[in-house]
Amino acid sequence: MPNARALLLALCALAPACVETRSTRLGGAPLEAREVRVLARWEVLQGPERVGVLERLWIADPAEPVEVYRVRRPGGQVVGQIDLAGRAFRYAPFEDDLVFLGMGRMEEHLTTLLQLDGDVATRPFDDAAAVEAGFERTRPRPGEAADGEVRR
Repeated sequence: MPNARALLLALCALAPACVETRSTRLGGAPLEAREVRVLARWEVLQGPERVGVLERLWIADPAEPVEVYRVRRPGGQVVGQIDLAGRAFRYAPFEDDLVFLGMGRMEEHLTTLLQLDGDVATRPFDDAAAVEAGFERTRPRPGEAADGEVRR
């Protein structure tokens, strides 16, 4: 038995040395921040009640700029997006990829993404409504004046 114990201890000591660890870079787009601009913003209404927010975004992707519609709940939680081809996608908790919901009309997608029954309508945000809802107007970047002129 002492020899078996010694052999078992020697094997256990050598086992971690056999483990190989590799690091690989994830494929796809680079993992870096991208400029995002809100091009337009609408309230999503069901009757007189605001049930969501629809935003048209411009994203500076390194390969080619992308435009999508982002759908949010009134409290700001992002629930999904709709691309310019009319395809809707839902964000799923703990998932890396968006869940494809299908193609259709904007109103149908808004109803599905916001989990509503009945019809919805959209109305452009005015500045006062945007501030009340917690969305700020676009601000100039550091070093840039409100008129867009760069100050050095």
